[in-house]
Amino acid sequence: MLGQWQLFRVFFWRRFQLDATHGTGLFWYVADAALYIAVHVLVFSRVAAMKHEQLPDYLPPVVAHGAFVCCGILPWKSLANAGSVATRTFRANGTFLRKTSVKPAFFAVLDASHQMVQFLSVLALMFLLLVALGYRPGLALLQLPLVLMAHFGLLLSVALGCAAIGVFMPGMAALWGMLARIMLWTTPIVYPRGLLPEPLVAVLRWSPLWQLVDAYRDIIARDRFMTAPQWAAIALTVAVCLGLAWLIYETLEEDVRDFA
Repeated sequence: MLGQWQLFRVFFWRRFQLDATHGTGLFWYVADAALYIAVHVLVFSRVAAMKHEQLPDYLPPVVAHGAFVCCGILPWKSLANAGSVATRTFRANGTFLRKTSVKPAFFAVLDASHQMVQFLSVLALMFLLLVALGYRPGLALLQLPLVLMAHFGLLLSVALGCAAIGVFMPGMAALWGMLARIMLWTTPIVYPRGLLPEPLVAVLRWSPLWQLVDAYRDIIARDRFMTAPQWAAIALTVAVCLGLAWLIYETLEEDVRDFA
């Protein structure tokens, strides 16, 4: 077990070094997320339906909507990146997998952990900026660790499923890119949910991304304690996603070393 943990640390640090070398490191992650957020805040911050989102009224509308958008864009970006990178992670480490007894899932966990660290770094910067602009943290933030655990569970699901399928389907990266964009626009990330028809909301709200975004918004943007049904829904969503991803991985694992 200790050997696996040491190996994980080596690969994790190597991943950050490669990111810096290839120009895909934390700086570019922050810059890309900031650009998304700035564009959407400027476009949607004055939409009349935003007043129904129960955002802090002591903050200027642009700042309150900035928090609203951050709580959507950042989780979406982490899931989109996790899937995109994972589609090639088993093939990129195929030689290592064939020469050692390390399970392929090791690299899916590595990818999910990497995306989680990047997300936490940007979330911390966003939080500091909001506080500087007048945001007042509330007790609802005590729920944040549980939501972060759920977030990591979804990241792991995406990484594990996309990595396994990506070995046998070279077009998985393009497919995941399309799915990620569909998730972005079918979840009220940059616009208020009031713009969607109620029957459609009843269906789309079961999306894993929707559940995650709602949780972050309740805790950070609305300073509200989540209800028991909300916790049950997000727990069920994570459990289903993890179960499905593990089923895909278990079905394909035996052939991964041969085809990676």
